[in-house]
Amino acid sequence: MKNIPVGATIAHGYRFAFTEFFNLLKLVWLPLAGFMILNILVVPQISAISRGIATHDYSAVTMSWPLLVLLYAITLILSFMQITAIFQYALEQPEARHRRYYFSLAEPLWRLIGALLLLILALLGILIAYAIAIFVVLIVFRLGLGAAHVSDNAMKGIATFDVFLAFLIGYCGFVFCGLRFGFLLSVTTIAEARIGLFRSWTLSHGNFWRIFVIALAIILPFLIIEGVALYALGIFPHVPTGATLAEIQALQNAASAAVSARMQHYWYLVYPCGAILALLLYGLAAGAQTFAYRALTEADSIPSPL
Repeated sequence: MKNIPVGATIAHGYRFAFTEFFNLLKLVWLPLAGFMILNILVVPQISAISRGIATHDYSAVTMSWPLLVLLYAITLILSFMQITAIFQYALEQPEARHRRYYFSLAEPLWRLIGALLLLILALLGILIAYAIAIFVVLIVFRLGLGAAHVSDNAMKGIATFDVFLAFLIGYCGFVFCGLRFGFLLSVTTIAEARIGLFRSWTLSHGNFWRIFVIALAIILPFLIIEGVALYALGIFPHVPTGATLAEIQALQNAASAAVSARMQHYWYLVYPCGAILALLLYGLAAGAQTFAYRALTEADSIPSPL
């Protein structure tokens, strides 16, 4: 079993993202520009839908959903096109290294999209199987308590604790499976020209906590930046003491609408900053995953002695 070097992997990810930033920008500027333009077009539609839902007017949803589905599909493809290009660049593949700009609908793009869909289906299947198993166990346990003539109050307390414990175990298991299957999914899919779901699982064996720390080091700064930005835009409204649930929901809807309006007003700042952060995040993920992948597979490429 090989171990992923945590510090070196994080350092390489940040070094790759920042030192190669302008090369990556030059590589993916075309799909990135298309992604930004489509988002600018989609935001007014989403704002109209949000206002309609808040006032129980669903006409905007009925009128806009075909266009939104189409635009969402195109933006998804453009996003994966950027990810494909950046991972190919990190792996020093000629498909990305020898291009002035990247705009390709070739097989690697669809393979990567297929890998993500397979990951979602796998995690959904695991979640459904876990929910069914927990449901059966809780029913059997409750029947056992009833047979033991446990009081109703005690049974309610035990049931509450059991539900909380089941949720906690399920959440931790979901994170475990997500990181084991997902952390090396993109790099194995691109590097080995096949959907690398199970390859990612086998390579990451014994490295969960290392992967967890690396993922946290990559994602946490962006979550903090996003939280600060949303707070500055006013996404968290002041809720007066004693407010009812309906009042809280109304305040949240009003805050969301105000944030959307501010984003549209300052689009010339929001979208370029979002593009820069997205490109840095893609670069960090590609740099870290590529380094970890090579650390785990480097011995595989060394010929055995005769």
